[in-house]
Amino acid sequence: MPKQKVNEKHLIDQAIRVFRRKGYNNTKMEDIAQACGLLKGSLYHYYSSKEALMIAVIEHMHKYYQKMGFLVRDDTSLSGQQKLQAIAEFAEEQFFASESGCLFGNLALETFGNEAALSALVKLFFAEWRDTLTHIFAERYPLDEAQIIALDTIADIEGAIMMMRILTATAHYSTAPTNACYKNGNKYHVYRNYRNTWHAQSTTIRRR
Repeated sequence: MPKQKVNEKHLIDQAIRVFRRKGYNNTKMEDIAQACGLLKGSLYHYYSSKEALMIAVIEHMHKYYQKMGFLVRDDTSLSGQQKLQAIAEFAEEQFFASESGCLFGNLALETFGNEAALSALVKLFFAEWRDTLTHIFAERYPLDEAQIIALDTIADIEGAIMMMRILTATAHYSTAPTNACYKNGNKYHVYRNYRNTWHAQSTTIRRR
């Protein structure tokens, strides 16, 4: 059978949509092939397995986050607060692109303990997100406090995203004390968490 041709970027984009909608474990190669307009056998010309395709998706998404989000930490023309706002606005576009929320967070839950290669790549993503926020918060706080605030911020946001999925997109949800998300019309914002943390006197740190 001749190889069906497809633009590889289109293949990755379609795979992202399917993985977001169905999750890693519930997705079959034929689901992605169908989304790409390919026969299942033709998809294997590009990727030897679902894991290989997922690895390509993770690497693609990580590079995209680096280019469009994380690298703002090194922009000397922006204040720390402006850097956080830029990252938060980019994150909103990604996390609320579909009802599935954060692809990396979902993968962390699905693959932990049983998909070592995928878990390692997901861990690298969260480590860079943590390091990016730590770098920015360190402009205002001592490094040890900045590290804790960065981890707390990510935990608040991921937890809020999970609860919005459970309660549906029409439900109000905010996490105390930092309010990781708030509702504005039908859109939830993660920036409030960054903003409040930037301005707050860190009572959480002092309690520790």
